[in-house]
Amino acid sequence: MELARRSGAKRIAILHQVGDHGKAEADGASAAARAAGLAESGSAEFTGHSAGPAAAAAKGADAVLVIGQGDGQAILASVADAGVPGSKLLLSSGVYGRYGSALADHALDGARALVPGVYPTPEFQADLLEHAPDLKDLTFAGEAYDAASLAILAAGAAKDDGGASIASKLIDVSGGDVAGALEGNRQKCTGLPACLALQAKGTPVDYEGQSGPIGFDEHGDVTTARFMAFTYGADNQPVRDGDVTVAR
Repeated sequence: MELARRSGAKRIAILHQVGDHGKAEADGASAAARAAGLAESGSAEFTGHSAGPAAAAAKGADAVLVIGQGDGQAILASVADAGVPGSKLLLSSGVYGRYGSALADHALDGARALVPGVYPTPEFQADLLEHAPDLKDLTFAGEAYDAASLAILAAGAAKDDGGASIASKLIDVSGGDVAGALEGNRQKCTGLPACLALQAKGTPVDYEGQSGPIGFDEHGDVTTARFMAFTYGADNQPVRDGDVTVAR
């Protein structure tokens, strides 16, 4: 919805693939649209990859969000055949991809997509490739590193590596303690080695991750989500052109 709002859209159509995943994502998008002040018009579900009829009914909207889980090429081809221009399209991560000549020229020209996660820094990429030279896909590399680091730090804080013990300390080591009891004593640190060094000295840590600052609320949920923003060109290839951070 952030991309739709930035584009000046007033009306949005949400097209989702039939199934629990598609419905859940569509329901979330619908709630976000209302919160952003966007009117919903022409929303519909579609079966399999046959999104054409639903897309044809959504052409009057200023923006058309396409939610799917796989079959991206076929789904987007049917949307294009229905006459929805790429400039109106917003793609969920489930249909995001590098399509190139697999779709008609200009089919996705101007389409936008948000993909969960952050792009690894050059330094972090170099570190990863030093340990795993054959690594080809860095998707969620920073998030995976942060998850492992937080678990290790939580085990250190609990002085026990059992699952319940780790869970009980994740809020503390993330700097997300709701009561704020340790806030003044915590020291921010980035990366596992630096945080472990502080922890070894008995200093409570506030882990800042490769994916950005991390904090859990009282329910153990992250309070900030980060996405990479992409725009498609006439060649149906996405180019990263920014990041979007959503905080609760």
